[in-house]
Amino acid sequence: MDADPGPLGGGWVVDASRNSWRVKNGEPDAVEIILKYKGEHMITTADATAHTILKDYRWCAKKDGKNFYAIAHYESIGHASKYVCMHRLLKPHLAVVDHKNGNGLDNRSANLRDGSGGVNAHNVRAKGKGVYTPKGKNIHVAQWTDANKKRHNKTFRWVAGDDASKREKYDEAVAFSVAKKEEIIKELISRQPKRAANDEVDDAANAIIPIKKKGKTGVATVDEKQRHHARWVDEHGVHRSKTFAWATGNEDEKKAQYQVAVAYRTEQQALTLIALKAKNPAADKSTHA
Repeated sequence: MDADPGPLGGGWVVDASRNSWRVKNGEPDAVEIILKYKGEHMITTADATAHTILKDYRWCAKKDGKNFYAIAHYESIGHASKYVCMHRLLKPHLAVVDHKNGNGLDNRSANLRDGSGGVNAHNVRAKGKGVYTPKGKNIHVAQWTDANKKRHNKTFRWVAGDDASKREKYDEAVAFSVAKKEEIIKELISRQPKRAANDEVDDAANAIIPIKKKGKTGVATVDEKQRHHARWVDEHGVHRSKTFAWATGNEDEKKAQYQVAVAYRTEQQALTLIALKAKNPAADKSTHA
């Protein structure tokens, strides 16, 4: 079904989850999805191949600090509102996901990378110019923090009373600061553990199929509400839950419902593993419960 073009131009199509999307103009391998945020509209971008996953969720925007991210709410226990970020859904094997260009709404695969080891944190800080001008002094100071978290600075002095010189030295300081931060990010990336060819698939399986330890079943019991909650993570890395109730005071039913909840959760894990294997057969690991 065609969507109302609105202020963002035409070509929009509405999918089953009521997202308005279209192929990005000039980039046939990318799609754009309209996000709502406090009555306004903005656009997130992803690979066209990712739309088969993204179409199952209703997307909106969330502001975090100075940046915006695409999120989708999903069913959760009680009235608590939980959500999954689009970049986490697309890269479930990464503990930390970094947007290379700093744009949280650019979720194309080429813009998403491993943000562990301080890469993401440093990239966030690197978006600032990193230059300040002390009051009453004819200098600009470029500041940065190296890969070992040690702070440094470099001074750029301009000719007093010469506005052209002041602007020139400011531009030099900013260029120096940006180059230095990019250099540090490259060093942090070089320190990340090297990944074998199948590591990404193995990590995805670890993130999606929780390994049972010490007899844990993945079922939580809330006695005061007479509820068992089965919890698991689906093939897209989204946390899911289902409630199983019993009648107050009926211990036999409580035990029976607990077994049902455990069986249901085990079944969902199996279905998730099947879906993961279908995407990539290399994800079949005998160590996963």
